[in-house]
Amino acid sequence: MSVLEDRELARGLLCNPTYAKNFITLGMEEIRDVPEKSDNAALNIIGKICPMFILYCGRPDQWAPKNHMDDLNKDISHGKLPNNNALIMEYNDDLIHSFIVYPHMVEPVVTFICNSVSKSCQGHHENDTSFTSPPLQSRL
Repeated sequence: MSVLEDRELARGLLCNPTYAKNFITLGMEEIRDVPEKSDNAALNIIGKICPMFILYCGRPDQWAPKNHMDDLNKDISHGKLPNNNALIMEYNDDLIHSFIVYPHMVEPVVTFICNSVSKSCQGHHENDTSFTSPPLQSRL
């Protein structure tokens, strides 16, 4: 689909009363369900199984403001969360949470993902010569 066709589809969905009601309902549920604090117990459990990558898309719409990341960093420094590359975070002041619809915002997200995966694998693949991170990014 072209960008114009995509926009026309989105416009059609937004003009449909059922879809509009569902969008608003979902938005209200998200706002009500957003916790004030991170669930450190869940983050600790997940962090024991696999690394977590959080990209905070901040300034323009404050969807995930920098202070959320700062709070997690404080929890790491106070020993409430592990400091072992299980939680990799980055803040990007220029991204908005709907970055996927803006082509110029996709590349920084892909770079974050590739860098995070590479960083989380450091130390786990030191003797494995088959592991290389640069080709991963070039294929994306």
